[in-house]
Amino acid sequence: MSDVCLDPRDTVLLAALVRALVGTAVREWAAGAEPDRVPAIVLRQGVWMASRWGIRGELLHPVTHRPDTARNVISALHVHVRDALNESGDADYVEEALERILSIGTGASWQRQAYERNRRLADVVTQAIALTHPEPADDNPSGNGSPRWTWKPLAEAVA
Repeated sequence: MSDVCLDPRDTVLLAALVRALVGTAVREWAAGAEPDRVPAIVLRQGVWMASRWGIRGELLHPVTHRPDTARNVISALHVHVRDALNESGDADYVEEALERILSIGTGASWQRQAYERNRRLADVVTQAIALTHPEPADDNPSGNGSPRWTWKPLAEAVA
């Protein structure tokens, strides 16, 4: 499960991982592989653990269905979808993005840290605004206070 990403790079990562998961599932289905029959209560536990602690705590391992470190769980996901990532050309980007997230955290971890400083939700909102609405660039000729955005095709954006 995921929430809204505060860093656009995380959004691209999420899109690449979802595409790879779908590609992997299609390949497994075509090969006649049976899906892993995971009880709903185990899935709910995994979602709860991820929402409560994110990558700074334990997550539910997708193979063993037991708590494990985020690094091990993310590594298992990465190994599971590696062929699809190579096929789509996303492998290098995903590997770098996963390492970045494991080292600096996600928007959720940044929000938790912002709250912990003063125990104020206003600090969380202020930080989210600062991260998602940067100050306008000096080279913005419009003068309307909006940041200058440059749209690129996905392949260029992640390169």
